[in-house]
Amino acid sequence: MSMERMWSYRPYIPVDEDLTQKYPYICRLSPLRDGVQLEWINNQKGEICLVHVKERQDRYKAQFAASSCAITITGLKERCDYEVWIEGKHQTGEKRLFRTGEVPGTVIHYLHPEDRSYYFSGNYLCSPSIVRSPDGSLLASLDYFGRDRPQNLTSLFRSTDDGKSWKYVTDLFPCFWGKLFVHREKLYMLALSTEYGDLLIGCSEDNGETWRPPAVIARGSCSPYEKGFHRAPCQIITESGRLWTSLEYGSWKQGFSNAVISIDKDADLCKAENWIISEWVRPTNKNCAIEGSLVMDPKGRLLNVLRYQDNRALILKADLQHPDKALQLLGEMSFPMAHSKFEILHQTKGGYISVGNRYPMRNVLSVYTSMDLKTWKLDGEIVNASDTDSSITGFQYPSCLLEGSSMYVAVRTAFNGAHNYHDNNYCTFYKYNLTI
Repeated sequence: MSMERMWSYRPYIPVDEDLTQKYPYICRLSPLRDGVQLEWINNQKGEICLVHVKERQDRYKAQFAASSCAITITGLKERCDYEVWIEGKHQTGEKRLFRTGEVPGTVIHYLHPEDRSYYFSGNYLCSPSIVRSPDGSLLASLDYFGRDRPQNLTSLFRSTDDGKSWKYVTDLFPCFWGKLFVHREKLYMLALSTEYGDLLIGCSEDNGETWRPPAVIARGSCSPYEKGFHRAPCQIITESGRLWTSLEYGSWKQGFSNAVISIDKDADLCKAENWIISEWVRPTNKNCAIEGSLVMDPKGRLLNVLRYQDNRALILKADLQHPDKALQLLGEMSFPMAHSKFEILHQTKGGYISVGNRYPMRNVLSVYTSMDLKTWKLDGEIVNASDTDSSITGFQYPSCLLEGSSMYVAVRTAFNGAHNYHDNNYCTFYKYNLTI
């Protein structure tokens, strides 16, 4: 099948650019304390390449020979900006940027804030999602955003050693705010085409390597100036024979309405007509009630717990028997992480786990536990960078995978040279062992 008829590209390059001029193409960057890990794609198999590294503010330049499409370079200056490019026998790839320095966790991918390689989508990293692929590997996705940018590209990365190392898999285009999930041994991506864009569902039958074109569940506006679909890579759960997740419609200027989208677990997930979006409701006159985490409460109710205000989450209830009905407002609850995106997970043995940023900063990523969804106790911290400048540091928008007492977390990260706490230059990974 030709690439024009696929959702996946390895890599995606805008159609008006010459892909052959991009090779060797650097597809993954991971800065080290005094070096960098690189991975690239080459259209000349077996070719020995030269890796050029140049300090941006100095004449220092070095080159390294590589016979495979990956290399680890050390011995560079710490906390220093560098240019890097790959030279093959017949052509040279584009220059990329990185900054040396340590970062908490394991780097899935990195993008220097002044690197314009993905500028057709954005110049910051966003929207991590993580899943256990049917083949047993970990698969993580992230997208590229920027102010006044199209925001329509997602990249996938795989780990075959439980998160200790990561490799590039493919790009999805158009794809934004995507959530990876597995259903009946098949891998799916529920996403938007761009901010406020079309709602899409796609499937891969080879563990994420290739993806057929997605189905369009609903059309959005695809305009930052009009209302459209909004979501984050929020949890998808199975209850009462259906798959459920949260969804919003609106804009930051005009506010958001809330809904849930669901489908019968036995239906074809890639047929748009099988999905049901509930009636829309505007539960509050405040603009921000978004990025809801769906969870069953101890009373057997399906709740949408939404990011709302400082230390206050908004609670809506879905109708398990009538998925097309509007959500019912139950009120607010005290919640220590409601000022930023969080996830609530329901343990099979009982009890709840939530991961997010405890108020007021985003440079501490915490884990809380509860038995009743009302009283929350701090279990521990995945990252505590409270001694750093909170205006330029952030560990936020966690995507979590719970397996027994182990939790795997992909995190949107601003650190070591980020423009600010929100505009991220890393996507990082952590394995957290629960104490309960």
